[in-house]
Amino acid sequence: MSTLSFPWKKIFLVGVLFFVVAMVIHSIESVLTMRYYLLPEYFPVWSKLMMPNAGPPPASFFVWSASFSLITGLGLAWFYAWVREGLPKSYFARAWRFTWVMFGLSFILFTLPLFLLIHLPIGLFVAWLVSAFILFFISALIFGKVLKT
Repeated sequence: MSTLSFPWKKIFLVGVLFFVVAMVIHSIESVLTMRYYLLPEYFPVWSKLMMPNAGPPPASFFVWSASFSLITGLGLAWFYAWVREGLPKSYFARAWRFTWVMFGLSFILFTLPLFLLIHLPIGLFVAWLVSAFILFFISALIFGKVLKT
């Protein structure tokens, strides 16, 4: 598929929808895992954007987070549009396959290296994996509905 024939308006739409879903899922996840973020021994691990001082993140962190979620949503929507012909034809099978592809890539390219490099509680890694899987699946369902042509 040539770049000119890509459904750019639909990609932008699902990128925005991804952003909304991601913000909701990450907000729920952060509330459920807040105990990890409040452990003083991990304060030095968090970025200065997220935690310039002990305590809740500043408003600027949410702006950065929202921007990154939108960019991620646009990238994933573009990738889905690019690979959709190679996915199963059934709506749910397509969403399921795309979810597992993205989850697998995320696990291999992000989780495993992060686990080796940064000492964080296993529970936090598990929470991030679960929320990523949910986000990928809901996003794949949205991508499949909106980017079907």
